Amino acid sequence: MLKMRHRTIDQRGFGTFEVALVIMVSAMIFAGGLWIMRTVKPQIQAEQFRTHLETLIDVADQVTASQHDYRGLTATRMIDSGLLPNGMVNDGSIMNPFGGATSVSAIQAGSSCTTSECPQTLQFIVSGIPDADACVRTVRIAQDFNATMIAILGAGYVELPGDVIGICSSVTDKRVFIRF
Repeated sequence: MLKMRHRTIDQRGFGTFEVALVIMVSAMIFAGGLWIMRTVKPQIQAEQFRTHLETLIDVADQVTASQHDYRGLTATRMIDSGLLPNGMVNDGSIMNPFGGATSVSAIQAGSSCTTSECPQTLQFIVSGIPDADACVRTVRIAQDFNATMIAILGAGYVELPGDVIGICSSVTDKRVFIRF
């Protein structure tokens, strides 16, 4: 009968190969996480902006429910109503999912109306839009809500329709004006 000899290796710690393997796997997991965040974050922000816009329109309607239009509506009036979610208000400003402020106002509907009784429409200016992709998504969402006027503010005033991608790419201070 053959006896097999067993030789035990007394190893303490990790070898170079094991350490390199752990570093490589960790780097792959980290890179995968970054890739997921880069692809998912814009979609999350778009959905958050959609909810943001829905909430603003709903609260504006509630605040002005006893009126025939949006006359006198401001961000301060909306904040003071207590109807906005807590996470949407910071230091007296309505904050959007991009980290910027969303201004709210009412403006006279149409230039042909010359009396103080002219109906006033709702308008928002969304600031803090981080990049061209978020700018385009913001415009598309405003279009989904049937906004009567959408413009990209920044290096001037560019009313849409137009080359949304080109405009959003060329403007450095990306703000979107939305009127309902």
